[in-house]
Amino acid sequence: VVRCLRDCLVMEEGDGLHLALGTDRAWLASGKPVGIADAPTHFGRVSWQMRYDPAKASVTGEVTFAKGRSPAAATLHIRLPGGLRVKSVNPESRASVLPSGEGLRWDAPRGTVTFVASVQ
Repeated sequence: VVRCLRDCLVMEEGDGLHLALGTDRAWLASGKPVGIADAPTHFGRVSWQMRYDPAKASVTGEVTFAKGRSPAAATLHIRLPGGLRVKSVNPESRASVLPSGEGLRWDAPRGTVTFVASVQ
């Protein structure tokens, strides 16, 4: 059970990392922060947090990758309520929006990144 819960929040796949893959859409719909702190991975400890603000039609958050070995790519799955999708993300985040609009991707991420994603 513990391993299943961990994989819902942080899961390695080959040389990549998936974050928030198994989160429930209702968690973000609550408007409260969703995340995990210092989760051990093959790439060192990882923390992430995000929050959906329906009034601003945005998701804001932060991801901290361990110093040292980093994944080739990291995907933050943003499971929004009501069929909403991510349409854009601030360029300073160095993230790209997944083609499905259901998350963000970083190539060779390092350090702490913050993001502001617009949703529709």
